[in-house]
Amino acid sequence: MHAIVWVVCAFVLSQQSTAFSSRPFFSQSETKLYATADEDGNELLKKAAALREEANRLEQSLKANRPSKSSNIRPQPKAPPMTSYKSMKDSTWTLTYRFVDRPESRDVTSPSERNLYSGKLTVIFLNDGYSDVVRHESTNVKVQKVWGWDVERSNDDDNEYLLFSVDFVLPSIGKERFYFQARKSVDDIGNISLAEGTITVKLDVVDSKASRWSLFSPRGILAEFRAVGEFIGKPSTAF
Repeated sequence: MHAIVWVVCAFVLSQQSTAFSSRPFFSQSETKLYATADEDGNELLKKAAALREEANRLEQSLKANRPSKSSNIRPQPKAPPMTSYKSMKDSTWTLTYRFVDRPESRDVTSPSERNLYSGKLTVIFLNDGYSDVVRHESTNVKVQKVWGWDVERSNDDDNEYLLFSVDFVLPSIGKERFYFQARKSVDDIGNISLAEGTITVKLDVVDSKASRWSLFSPRGILAEFRAVGEFIGKPSTAF
């Protein structure tokens, strides 16, 4: 009887030993490693799902904003950033001008024929007081020379004015010098703007009241500036 009991016990112990030997054994560090790997895998799956969802939303948005094939509407290009200057020295300006070749006649009985010209002139006002032409756009006006520039304060209104002159060659009268003047303004942060741009020509006016035997001329000759046009000046770039 005791022999049978010992045989049964030996058989049970052998089965338990076999069960334990067939079960995989992990150390504590290996268990943590597998747990971390599972967590990282779940996190990557969540991120991948979120990226897919975001890509789907972007694709739907592009489809909604995409013009149809039959539409002729094209997206408008973005405007270039505005140029500004805090000094007139080495600054570049585009002048959109319009003027007539001669001032209006004061003799209403015989008005003179006048021709209108227009164009767009880009000028750089150099640091040394000279001026250079960057580009000129006009169908019938030629720029021969842009003379030096200056800024003067007016005694009449205490404002500063930009002054310079341009030699144009016109089909109607040939070469003529025109004088440009614009009021210079400065905003709160120091940016310069030009306003009230006027174009004039200089005429010699004989003063009949002057002495006949004047030192320089038998009759006094005065200079008179007559308005013939206007222009708008905007900050620009040299290129």
